[in-house]
Amino acid sequence: MIFIFFAKFIVIKKISLSLLFLVITLIGSTQNFNSDDIQWTVVKSYDHGSINDPSLVEITSQIYGYIGDTLIDGQAWQKAYTASDEELTENVDFQGYTRQDNAFVFFMNNENQIDTLYQFNMEVGGSVRYKNSQDEFTITVESIDSVLSSEGYKKRIIFETLYWGFSELSEIWIEDIGSIHGPLFPINARLFETDIPDAKDLSCCHWGELVFWSHSDYEECIINELLPSIDFLEEGKQWNV
Repeated sequence: MIFIFFAKFIVIKKISLSLLFLVITLIGSTQNFNSDDIQWTVVKSYDHGSINDPSLVEITSQIYGYIGDTLIDGQAWQKAYTASDEELTENVDFQGYTRQDNAFVFFMNNENQIDTLYQFNMEVGGSVRYKNSQDEFTITVESIDSVLSSEGYKKRIIFETLYWGFSELSEIWIEDIGSIHGPLFPINARLFETDIPDAKDLSCCHWGELVFWSHSDYEECIINELLPSIDFLEEGKQWNV
């Protein structure tokens, strides 16, 4: 079984009457993992140093969201995609199907294999087994508290930090949002290196224009800091032969 969790950080956006109307509307609604308008922004950091800039850390952002749904064996499944823009129109990549049933969120891949993605009613002492193409490991629920979102308090499930050589995994689930490493992180969970820049974090979770949750380590939801390409004809460029 596979499970997932994630965290959030608040970004101030322009307040308008339409946003106020959305907030009022949400008071009588329940945000959940399969809401049509929900989106997650995940930032990935990695070492991309060179001789000229050995300490360079690149950061890229990826948007997760739904584009339509489908009926499979009489059940409605949302079609999950990733993209490089919030409109889900650029570099779009199909990820699979998800479905929420009360505290459970399920994932189905293209081969119709179903796994449990989340179980938001877990208790302290419960455990989750993560498995990818290389490793298999178990993490145990250490504590449970709550975190404030724009919709109110959400249950937060905190797992014991797993250490494995020079790698570790600090995992948290937030009710109806998922893993702090991204909504589909448990599908291909991994440990993160501790001796080099290596991270994959949920920076924001949106429902329409409203930011439900944001990661305190990031000032913006979307961050792209990449190594600039070198112009062969750049003025002042020199070669030593």
